[in-house]
Amino acid sequence: VEVAGGAYGAQVDLSSNDEMGLLAASFNEMSRKMEADIEEMRELNVHLIRTEKLAAAGTLAAGVAHEVNNPLASISSLIQMLQTRHTVDAETREMLRLISTQIDRITQVLRDMMEFARARPPERAPLDINRIVEASIRLASFDKAFQRLRLDINNDEDAPLVFADADQLQQVFLNLLLNARDAMPEGGELRIQTLYDALRHDVVVEISDSGTGIAPEHRAHVFDPFYTTKPAGTGTGLGLAVCYGIITAHGGHIEIGPHNGQGTTVSVRLPVEHVNEKLYADDSP
Repeated sequence: VEVAGGAYGAQVDLSSNDEMGLLAASFNEMSRKMEADIEEMRELNVHLIRTEKLAAAGTLAAGVAHEVNNPLASISSLIQMLQTRHTVDAETREMLRLISTQIDRITQVLRDMMEFARARPPERAPLDINRIVEASIRLASFDKAFQRLRLDINNDEDAPLVFADADQLQQVFLNLLLNARDAMPEGGELRIQTLYDALRHDVVVEISDSGTGIAPEHRAHVFDPFYTTKPAGTGTGLGLAVCYGIITAHGGHIEIGPHNGQGTTVSVRLPVEHVNEKLYADDSP
């Protein structure tokens, strides 16, 4: 009755060696499997909905970027022409400079939208995930705000290789590092860890910050295109959507949760079995 009412996974508390006991054991096993299968179906449905959102948003982003980019380029050229005139007074010149700065911001948003919309298959090769993470940290370290953070890096040097696109993974980790920086504007601790999960055959990268964290009501939407909790004008809401698309295209998973009661932990999982298949194929006669 409980199962029929939606309580999948309900168990019968009956243990005996007779036929009723065997029937109860069979029912309990069936109920457990049903619960697991339904949960998997729910996860697949969420993934499907998010994938459809990404595809639709990608089409929209490409169209918007194309329509805006052309007139924006014309406006930028006109401003540059005005700035070269000697008759322009100081106040007007400053206004033109501010307009030019805002155009640069719009141009960056358009680049983000085009990158989000651009679909290309990953150029995969066996990679050491530690080297990719280290390269991403070096790039992020050019940022002054990032330099104020205290880094705690723990790499699993015995982690197996992953079969992935180096540029795309670097894009993911750089985005996550800079998001962590934004979560700690006054500085804080950034913990970066790589490890191998032998049970799931995954290489895992965890990036944890000591910032304010993400409210539960926002956490379910952070991978949605154009969704952002940052102040207006400081984010497009595409960064994590792009990360989600890249990681899932690699057969991996990306999850966000709280870190020790405060801050945020982003966990990226990448499968390793494809690497072994590739290496075996290369070694075969």
